[in-house]
Amino acid sequence: RGYQMMGALGGLVSSTAVTLTFARKSREETGSGTALAVGTVAAGTVLVPRLLGITLVLNPALLGWAAIGIAPMLVAGTFLLLIGHRKLTGGTSPVPSLVLHNPLQLGSAVKMAAAFQVVLILLELVSGRYGRIGVLASAAFLGLTDTDALAFGMNRLAEAPDMLLTAARALTLGVVVNSAFKMVLAGMLGSSDYRRLAVPGLLALTAAAGAGFWLLGWVPLHG
Repeated sequence: RGYQMMGALGGLVSSTAVTLTFARKSREETGSGTALAVGTVAAGTVLVPRLLGITLVLNPALLGWAAIGIAPMLVAGTFLLLIGHRKLTGGTSPVPSLVLHNPLQLGSAVKMAAAFQVVLILLELVSGRYGRIGVLASAAFLGLTDTDALAFGMNRLAEAPDMLLTAARALTLGVVVNSAFKMVLAGMLGSSDYRRLAVPGLLALTAAAGAGFWLLGWVPLHG
């Protein structure tokens, strides 16, 4: 179960990097497709508490709305991991070496700070010119590139009380796009055994986040 554990830990840094690494690894280790797929789903599931933790620190007022949007993905992921755990044999899987950059390193921290500042400027410009539709479009793009920047930007946007719900919807949409992107990566790069479990698993996570986005859509906007 080494891949399952490593996937969950890697998801605390970058679930997209885990998906990319595990998909490629599945072609090198043909007997580890199931374990790698479960590890990929674990990484995608851990994304939820990671984003909620960031939100709790940066803007607790957004936490409840954000939880409505992305908590369904955590529930679905936990259920899938319980099923995947039963599929794994009693033997242990070799632990992969993930190449994940440490965000605490000075160079990475400077780049991250610069990226976040760019995101804030763009969000301000887009929301001012295109309104809530522009914010949603920006969130979808950020979901393809950097979920940390997505979370940071939406938490800052939600500092305006009338933008709380819009920020929660945008954060959830970014997660939907991110999960769908990982599903495409898994389908394109993984082995057949890996794809058989990873693609449906990531599809379920995407659908669960989509359900959360739909739920938020029923809440009337104010302001």
